[in-house]
Amino acid sequence: MTDKTYDVLFPRTGNSARSVLAKFILNMEGDGRFKAYSTGRQPKGKVNPLLKNRIGAFIDLPIASIDRFGFEQHGRQIGSLDGASVKSAKAE
Repeated sequence: MTDKTYDVLFPRTGNSARSVLAKFILNMEGDGRFKAYSTGRQPKGKVNPLLKNRIGAFIDLPIASIDRFGFEQHGRQIGSLDGASVKSAKAE
């Protein structure tokens, strides 16, 4: 095994949600093997506020009791959140 650290770039258009999350996850879970960066062609200057709603909806999933089909349905619902709060996403 090598001690080399790999640089990883996650480019996106606005750099306000997915690349920021991908960077965070890889830096946290990569055991020091990666140094991740996120960038955008048209950076927004701040993280998309809907990202918090989507993360909250994901965290609230009943992981222990959900089957694959149910998980896929919830995943599609979370992906389509348009300013919805976590509470209203659960009610559907």
